[in-house]
Amino acid sequence: MSPKDPNRLDGPFIERVGKAGLGGVVLGTFWGGITTAWTTPPVSDPRGLMPKSTTDFQQLRATVGAQAFKLGTVGVIFAATDCACEVLRDEKVDIVNSFWGGAASGFYLGMRSKRFDIAVVSAVGCGALAAAVDGHGPQWEYQL
Repeated sequence: MSPKDPNRLDGPFIERVGKAGLGGVVLGTFWGGITTAWTTPPVSDPRGLMPKSTTDFQQLRATVGAQAFKLGTVGVIFAATDCACEVLRDEKVDIVNSFWGGAASGFYLGMRSKRFDIAVVSAVGCGALAAAVDGHGPQWEYQL
């Protein structure tokens, strides 16, 4: 029996999906704060006729909230697909589950552009990245 991997989310479906979603929301909130600090909000409407009537807090909430929702959704999709693959493949825990979880998450991110070709490439890329990270294991130490 192999030792328990401390970086792996184990447990019931709802617990794993909830933890992944919460992690995505936290990461999305952090990323939304960074993108808000690096971009300037629009001063006027697209036609340039009148000043924007929203407050700074409303713009911050919209920007940060959108990023938190997007990355939270990615976490939920990844965890749900990973769990579903484990059930469909008789509880096998390997890189195939991670590939399909990453592919589903990548497809969601790619479909936000409303182009199927981008979604497919994004799915393959994210799936390969997830499989590579899961296949490498928890040790990321290199000898120089």
